[in-house]
Amino acid sequence: MRILNYGRMYKMENETQTALISEKNFNRMLLKFYILDGLKQAFFYIPILVIYYQGIMDREIQVAILLSIKTFSVNLLEIPTGFVADHISRKVSVLLGVFISIISLGIIVLFQNFWWLCVAQFLFALSETLSSGADKAFLFDNLKYYNKQIMYDKVNCNMHFNSSLILSLSFITGGILYNYWEMSPFVLSIILFIVSFIVGLTIHEENYDEVDSSGNRLKKMKAFYRIKTQSKKLWFYIIYTSVIRSFFYSVYLFIYPLLLISNTIPKPYFGIVYSAAVLIYGFGSKLSVNIRNISRFIVIYVSLFTGVLYVVIGFNTNALIFIGLIMFVRLIWGAFAVISNNEINKMIKQSSVRSTILSVANAIGNVFSSGLIFIYGILLNSIVLKNVMIVTGILLICLGLLSVLVKRFCNTIMSS
Repeated sequence: MRILNYGRMYKMENETQTALISEKNFNRMLLKFYILDGLKQAFFYIPILVIYYQGIMDREIQVAILLSIKTFSVNLLEIPTGFVADHISRKVSVLLGVFISIISLGIIVLFQNFWWLCVAQFLFALSETLSSGADKAFLFDNLKYYNKQIMYDKVNCNMHFNSSLILSLSFITGGILYNYWEMSPFVLSIILFIVSFIVGLTIHEENYDEVDSSGNRLKKMKAFYRIKTQSKKLWFYIIYTSVIRSFFYSVYLFIYPLLLISNTIPKPYFGIVYSAAVLIYGFGSKLSVNIRNISRFIVIYVSLFTGVLYVVIGFNTNALIFIGLIMFVRLIWGAFAVISNNEINKMIKQSSVRSTILSVANAIGNVFSSGLIFIYGILLNSIVLKNVMIVTGILLICLGLLSVLVKRFCNTIMSS
């Protein structure tokens, strides 16, 4: 009897030690994910990239072409790179993205030739699309391996906040360092990307292949079928959130700089305003965990609140109030980005197509954003800038009201 008790105690001791080791490994893995994600957001060069290109190019059209190459290439590569991540390795896809970023920055430092810079811009796009979707899928399935997928919302939230903090500091630091040595923002980013790459190499990628009833792995050739058979609710979420995201992104990228100029805000302060906006976005993502009714927030409240804010921005004439309104919009955007990504991840049935579906979602958002920017460009030829904001706000309000009034629309995405 005593021997039996000793045997049970020994077994319990072993199980406890195994659990402690597993928890320790999990915490170590999570820390590495935070470091990898944080350091690959160290874009010191973003605030000065256009200024740098303007300084070395002969014509303005060359700068426009360089920027357009990246935008076009992202739209072209988004889905294929997601498919590659699912069928080769999410870890390889993410690290390859970081490595290509290092190469593209190296090209900018070493060459000032227009054609070499075209190559660098294409590589920037390839790097972005290799990481886009694959990084979230890599994290989610590693959490799933440890049976900790319930933590994804919180971890994703923390990553958004940390990234916003690092981006904000990078923007300010890069702008300051550029005045002393114009290559310093690029070199500093290269150094931190190398560290990020090394840390990423030490993260083990857990298996995410599905098995059939006999225990055999599902064939990769069935991937398209598995994407196609995802729930209607998932595809509705993807399309609807992509539309909302495009209203955020297109205004932030194209309209805000013009409004900053029209509100007589000096250009040297643009970097500070955008750094603050990035930081506020991070706070929004942090606050997202406190939102209870997620479906109503995504479908109704975001559209209505953002639409009202856009209308107020259109009528506003005070520069300080305008900056405050921008920050409020960024706060909503930060919460919306995290929640929508979390919900889409939860709705994906098979892990083996997770990266591809997330890449499809990003591609749809990019297409909508590009379309809106093009429309804004046409409208600004005949409509005052502030009126464009008012029209955009009214469209978002109508979208939110439509969600409230049409029962079928609401029931489709709010049914649990």
